[in-house]
Amino acid sequence: MLSHVLANNPRVGYAHQTDLIGPATSNGADYGYTILTLINNMLSQYQSWTSAPLVQMTDVTDAQTLAEQSAWATANTAGTVKASETNGVVTVTNSGTSTVSVPVTAAAGTTEGTASWGTTYGSSQSDWVSLAPGASLTLTEHVAPTIISANTASSIVGLAFSDTIYTNGYPAPAITETGALPTGLTFVDNGNGTATLSGTPATGTGALYPITITATSSSGTTTQAFSLTNSGAPTITSPGTATFANGGVV
Repeated sequence: MLSHVLANNPRVGYAHQTDLIGPATSNGADYGYTILTLINNMLSQYQSWTSAPLVQMTDVTDAQTLAEQSAWATANTAGTVKASETNGVVTVTNSGTSTVSVPVTAAAGTTEGTASWGTTYGSSQSDWVSLAPGASLTLTEHVAPTIISANTASSIVGLAFSDTIYTNGYPAPAITETGALPTGLTFVDNGNGTATLSGTPATGTGALYPITITATSSSGTTTQAFSLTNSGAPTITSPGTATFANGGVV
């Protein structure tokens, strides 16, 4: 029963009527209702792993889903349906000679054109999409940004330095920073979901620079605590000469 649920298998499960008889007792112990106890245990296991709801099916929807799954398995084996994603735009195309019902799942907030698409399930949206021969489906995912590059970097006073901040999400977020930087370094948003921290740190700026990087788009905002270690080569700052008198204390 649990394997059917986890495998998205809609086949009907059967139980003998006698399994509903209960509560079952043995030596004075109550063992509950056989099938109902089994179902409850299965649900407890399922709910301990995921919060995605179970969908109640009827004989009609069960038969429809099995037919769609069978047709999709055939089309998938033939390789006539392809999907690709570029910068949050998902394109599904049917290059075959017959109409195919394609199962598609995308991130919450996905749209088809300007309209909301699919049915919300758990934290995503999904639907069976009927694609005629040569037809395609184009979806735009709206994914909250995350900063995926390292949160530390090291520069050296007097030497050219460059570090790129990378993010993902759609649309591409604007990236800003707050906090002091060494003189000579600048932070530039490249407008494509990346930003560059670069320049040549000026003399005397050796120190640890904690800054905050923020990525913001219409899908959300995220921040990262970033540490730049700007190292300076050792210098001797005391005078290069000394004068003292014979017999005196230096």
